[in-house]
Amino acid sequence: MGIENWFNFETAKQKKKKMDRYYKKLYPFGEEQKNWEQERLDKAFVNNKRTKSYHFELLILRESIANLSDPDIYDEDEERPSVEDVIQNWIKKETVYKLKPEEKQMLADIALEEMKKFK
Repeated sequence: MGIENWFNFETAKQKKKKMDRYYKKLYPFGEEQKNWEQERLDKAFVNNKRTKSYHFELLILRESIANLSDPDIYDEDEERPSVEDVIQNWIKKETVYKLKPEEKQMLADIALEEMKKFK
């Protein structure tokens, strides 16, 4: 982020529009999908105080998956990785919150389950 970004101002309306577009990208099925995801995380990580960190990491994974169909990320003629490749790369990478391999796998399973449920 360079000095040119210091003077890049957005109006409240522009920020809201950008956030709405981002929310729609991550939750194309809206509140139903968001609530399902939270319930699924609560079931997978029962009595765990780190649910917010799991939710954050799941969002990162889901954003990577959603980017596969984003024309601003991949051009029409550009080869895109498969969903499986995206998931495997995410599992191999270091996460913001230190997750155990089994926790990463559980989040990957939830992401795949969510893709099937909300088509």
